[in-house]
Amino acid sequence: MNAPRGSLVYKAPACGWSDAVWAVSTLFVFFFLTLVYVLLVPWALWAVFVQGSWIMAAAVTALALTAVWPARYWSGFTHSQMLESWRRWHWLRVWRDEARFGQSSNVLLAMVPHGMFPLGLPMLSSIQDEIFPEFRRSAPAMQGARPQDGGIKTVVANAILYIPLLALMLKWLNCTYATRTHLEECLATGNAIVIPDGIAGMYHTDCAEERVYLSTRHGFIRAALEQGSLLVPCFWFGHTQLWSIWPKHDSWLAALSRRLRFSLIWFWGFRWMPPLPQRVPLTLVVGRGIACPKTDRPTREQVEAVHKEFTQALSALYYQYRPVVAGWDPKKPLIIV
Repeated sequence: MNAPRGSLVYKAPACGWSDAVWAVSTLFVFFFLTLVYVLLVPWALWAVFVQGSWIMAAAVTALALTAVWPARYWSGFTHSQMLESWRRWHWLRVWRDEARFGQSSNVLLAMVPHGMFPLGLPMLSSIQDEIFPEFRRSAPAMQGARPQDGGIKTVVANAILYIPLLALMLKWLNCTYATRTHLEECLATGNAIVIPDGIAGMYHTDCAEERVYLSTRHGFIRAALEQGSLLVPCFWFGHTQLWSIWPKHDSWLAALSRRLRFSLIWFWGFRWMPPLPQRVPLTLVVGRGIACPKTDRPTREQVEAVHKEFTQALSALYYQYRPVVAGWDPKKPLIIV
């Protein structure tokens, strides 16, 4: 396989003791509180309907308000010490196949795999201008966009934006709902990041082999065609190594989760602790864009043709960069299911 043709555009600084303390403590506390809330909800229901106590219900309701609070992008949070420590703790690296994207059209960055939780996404928030200088909020607007448009919005699963604390943080990071309407709005006024394998891909997390669930994922392709977007394949090395999960993709719980659009899953990381992920290197590889001709009503054949081109480009991207990613098995294959 040919050597990588791109360049390393970001390399996290060395991780010191203070960074390690920040990273471990904030990752543990944040995910621990999220897990606790999942256990508090049934406890509160039991306290209300069995014991007649409203104290627990009031506490759970107060915490739940953080999920529906009307928060927006917050620059101060994205540039916080917490996210910087996460980047250093996981030795974040970003490679780009091409230096810049043309701004004659909007850009849809399709990043895979999802893993248990795409921890790399919040790490990109404060370094977007360094990685993607063409997306700077102060940069001239693209053709057809409003002057105030810019930056990148991240489309995430609807269910995750109803989880207390986690939803609030994601809104501060400029995330929005993964609906067709929201994705179209993002691409009509700017650029977007989407993780197409989503919840279904979560159940394909496996430390032994790299699996990406894409065979039935056509919605992001259709959106790119309808908006005439530049579709960019991106691969996250390390996302599937952060946590181990149970059950696997062939379980009835996985099928039920896909129907509910909410994950029914158990996971564990460092020393079997769910809140703390394994300390593994995270590397994002950004490929070359696929120009999608603007089509108001793309046919099934057109969608499938672009889908095939995308999966081929993604596979080539993986095998090109596999040898240079720190800590990665140079013989580990990519399986697209």
